[in-house]
Amino acid sequence: MQAPAAAETLWSIVLAGGRGTRLAEARKRLDRGTHPHLPAGAWGAAGPKALAPMRAGDDGPVKPMIEWHLDIHAACGRVERIVLAAGAGGQLLRHHVRAAHGGRYRGVPVEVLIEARPAGTIAPIVKLRAAGRLPARPVVYANGDNLLDADLYDCYRQGLERAAACGIDAQECVIDLTALVPWEESSDYGALDLDEAGALVRGFREKASKERNPFVQRAGRRWTPINSGFSIVPNPRRLFARYLSDATVHTSQALERGELNYAAHEGAVKYESLYERVAADGRMVAVPAGGYWTDLGTEEKIRAAEARLPGLGFT
Repeated sequence: MQAPAAAETLWSIVLAGGRGTRLAEARKRLDRGTHPHLPAGAWGAAGPKALAPMRAGDDGPVKPMIEWHLDIHAACGRVERIVLAAGAGGQLLRHHVRAAHGGRYRGVPVEVLIEARPAGTIAPIVKLRAAGRLPARPVVYANGDNLLDADLYDCYRQGLERAAACGIDAQECVIDLTALVPWEESSDYGALDLDEAGALVRGFREKASKERNPFVQRAGRRWTPINSGFSIVPNPRRLFARYLSDATVHTSQALERGELNYAAHEGAVKYESLYERVAADGRMVAVPAGGYWTDLGTEEKIRAAEARLPGLGFT
């Protein structure tokens, strides 16, 4: 099968709804020096994780955490729109985007979708589809808590080529960007089961014990492939028409209305659950991201990332 022509531009949907419960108390607090444009009543309060400050190195610029993530999308040069999916603190994030950047980030239009109540990581797709705005063009679906030094458009083109080589219709597949972590630490992440060629994702192992996780041998050390938190859907309109069930849509919407208990239904409204079905059908291809990757789940990891920021390609 010949790879289809790559689209000229992409959208990005970024999950930016974290509360930052594991951050240091000082990092959570919004202060006038870092956020002079926020309403005065917000200063001194704990803000959303997206607005927590990060400094590039010892004396580099300080920016909200979400902006270091957005740099990845803006540096791609092919992203024409970014949608931030937010929950708690979403109004402050929207105010920040408008007041600090005029609704754009490095020239790319940014909108903020706000969930009244947690409705799952699939909620942005549900909301865009309900509004008739789910695009047929490629969409990068990303966790705002992750940093990845990679060219997203190049990963997209590689994904199309891999899909063609595997005989998969790219318009109904997911391109999963993979990272490698030390096998000894793999129980902290969602490990991937790949085929022998490393081209297809066969399944996921969410925070399984390291003994159950696959690994590859590199330079005398074991490394486990994981989901980097970045994926690309070449045609969301077609893919989600096939895999997004009415039950999932209704559950997500009922959660946002406060009609259901989130803890009891969280698994049903995770995009990972939908991706598992895509992988089971042999429609998910893996593209190694290759560059620096980290999650920003703890204060320790944030400090380590701050030390690396000055040397990353997307800054």
